[in-house]
Amino acid sequence: MNAKTRAELQQSRQRRNGRMRVLSFVVIAVLVLGSAGYLLKGALFREPPAPIAGNVTEVAADMSGFDKKEITVKAGVPVTVRLILGSGVAAMGLLILATV
Repeated sequence: MNAKTRAELQQSRQRRNGRMRVLSFVVIAVLVLGSAGYLLKGALFREPPAPIAGNVTEVAADMSGFDKKEITVKAGVPVTVRLILGSGVAAMGLLILATV
């Protein structure tokens, strides 16, 4: 083999390796972004909780504390406490079912 053919062969390998590197990056990026989208869809677009019948008490909580200092219910009566967390950007809901 002469020097010209070796150089052409080496350039051909470098181009092929460059294409494979780009293709690998694109495939990994699509997989990562697709997985992130799938996980975010489940977290951001969920259904609100069903309406609850019976004794429901709502308690709001934020960085300054709770809006109610105590909750009084009769013994043996089922009660649902709906805890509403946050009032700003990251508001979440937590449902606590308790029978005392």
